[in-house]
Amino acid sequence: MRAFNPDSYKNEKWLNDTLGVILSEQQRELSYFGHQLAVIQLVNVLLDIGQTILIGGIVRFDVKHISNNARASLSLMTTSRLPTNVIQTKEVEQFYEQAFEKNRFGVSNLL
Repeated sequence: MRAFNPDSYKNEKWLNDTLGVILSEQQRELSYFGHQLAVIQLVNVLLDIGQTILIGGIVRFDVKHISNNARASLSLMTTSRLPTNVIQTKEVEQFYEQAFEKNRFGVSNLL
Protein backbone atom coordinates (compact mmCIF):
# COMPACT_ATOMS: atom_id res chain seq x y z
CA MET A 1 0.00 0.00 0.00
CA ARG A 2 1.30 3.46 -0.92
CA ALA A 3 1.67 6.19 1.67
CA PHE A 4 -0.59 9.23 1.38
CA ASN A 5 1.00 11.92 -0.77
CA PRO A 6 -0.86 15.28 -0.73
CA ASP A 7 0.98 16.39 -3.89
CA SER A 8 -0.92 13.72 -5.82
CA TYR A 9 -4.10 15.73 -5.25
CA LYS A 10 -2.69 19.25 -5.66
CA ASN A 11 -4.11 19.94 -9.14
CA GLU A 12 -7.40 18.10 -8.71
CA LYS A 13 -10.81 19.80 -8.58
CA TRP A 14 -13.20 18.89 -5.78
CA LEU A 15 -16.92 19.31 -5.24
CA ASN A 16 -17.88 19.45 -1.57
CA ASP A 17 -21.36 18.21 -0.71
CA THR A 18 -21.57 20.09 2.59
CA LEU A 19 -24.56 22.44 2.39
CA GLY A 20 -23.63 26.09 2.56
CA VAL A 21 -19.93 25.48 1.86
CA ILE A 22 -19.75 25.91 -1.90
CA LEU A 23 -17.13 28.11 -3.47
CA SER A 24 -17.95 30.26 -6.50
CA GLU A 25 -15.36 28.31 -8.54
CA GLN A 26 -17.26 25.10 -7.80
CA GLN A 27 -20.53 26.55 -9.05
CA ARG A 28 -18.96 27.65 -12.32
CA GLU A 29 -16.58 24.81 -13.03
CA LEU A 30 -18.14 21.82 -11.34
CA SER A 31 -21.87 22.35 -11.66
CA TYR A 32 -23.79 19.21 -12.47
CA PHE A 33 -24.98 20.57 -15.83
CA GLY A 34 -21.60 21.85 -16.99
CA HIS A 35 -22.53 24.32 -19.70
CA GLN A 36 -25.43 25.82 -17.76
CA LEU A 37 -25.42 27.41 -14.36
CA ALA A 38 -28.28 25.56 -12.72
CA VAL A 39 -29.18 26.12 -9.11
CA ILE A 40 -29.21 22.82 -7.27
CA GLN A 41 -31.48 23.09 -4.26
CA LEU A 42 -32.47 21.00 -1.29
CA VAL A 43 -36.03 19.65 -1.44
CA ASN A 44 -37.61 17.91 1.56
CA VAL A 45 -40.49 15.51 0.91
CA LEU A 46 -42.73 13.56 3.29
CA LEU A 47 -44.30 10.40 1.87
CA ASP A 48 -46.93 8.08 3.27
CA ILE A 49 -47.23 4.35 2.66
CA GLY A 50 -48.54 3.82 -0.87
CA GLN A 51 -46.99 6.98 -2.28
CA THR A 52 -44.27 7.30 -4.90
CA ILE A 53 -41.99 10.16 -5.85
CA LEU A 54 -40.82 10.46 -9.45
CA ILE A 55 -37.94 12.76 -10.28
CA GLY A 56 -37.64 13.72 -13.93
CA GLY A 57 -38.60 10.27 -15.17
CA ILE A 58 -35.22 8.90 -14.04
CA VAL A 59 -35.67 8.30 -10.29
CA ARG A 60 -38.52 6.46 -8.59
CA PHE A 61 -38.98 5.85 -4.84
CA ASP A 62 -41.94 3.73 -3.71
CA VAL A 63 -42.94 3.69 -0.04
CA LYS A 64 -44.22 0.16 0.57
CA HIS A 65 -43.75 -0.28 4.30
CA ILE A 66 -42.74 1.88 7.25
CA SER A 67 -42.61 0.81 10.88
CA ASN A 68 -45.43 2.14 13.06
CA ASN A 69 -47.14 3.68 10.01
CA ALA A 70 -44.78 6.67 10.17
CA ARG A 71 -43.95 8.87 7.18
CA ALA A 72 -40.88 8.62 4.97
CA SER A 73 -38.77 11.77 4.97
CA LEU A 74 -36.54 12.32 1.93
CA SER A 75 -34.06 15.13 1.40
CA LEU A 76 -33.13 15.51 -2.25
CA MET A 77 -30.67 17.73 -4.07
CA THR A 78 -32.31 18.65 -7.37
CA THR A 79 -32.99 21.53 -9.72
CA SER A 80 -36.25 23.22 -10.66
CA ARG A 81 -35.61 22.08 -14.24
CA LEU A 82 -36.14 18.48 -13.18
CA PRO A 83 -39.85 17.85 -12.49
CA THR A 84 -40.69 16.17 -9.18
CA ASN A 85 -44.03 14.38 -8.85
CA VAL A 86 -45.54 12.74 -5.75
CA ILE A 87 -48.39 10.37 -6.64
CA GLN A 88 -50.11 7.24 -5.37
CA THR A 89 -48.05 4.13 -6.19
CA LYS A 90 -51.05 2.38 -7.75
CA GLU A 91 -51.30 5.25 -10.28
CA VAL A 92 -47.64 5.27 -11.39
CA GLU A 93 -47.99 3.19 -14.57
CA GLN A 94 -50.89 5.32 -15.80
CA PHE A 95 -48.93 8.47 -14.93
CA TYR A 96 -45.91 7.19 -16.89
CA GLU A 97 -48.04 6.57 -19.98
CA GLN A 98 -49.59 10.03 -19.89
CA ALA A 99 -46.35 11.81 -19.03
CA PHE A 100 -44.36 10.19 -21.84
CA GLU A 101 -47.11 10.94 -24.37
CA LYS A 102 -47.12 14.62 -23.39
CA ASN A 103 -43.35 14.85 -22.70
CA ARG A 104 -44.06 16.10 -19.16
CA PHE A 105 -40.85 14.81 -17.62
CA GLY A 106 -38.77 17.46 -19.36
CA VAL A 107 -35.40 15.73 -18.97
CA SER A 108 -34.49 16.62 -22.56
CA ASN A 109 -34.58 20.31 -21.53
CA LEU A 110 -31.48 19.71 -19.42
CA LEU A 111 -29.19 18.71 -22.26
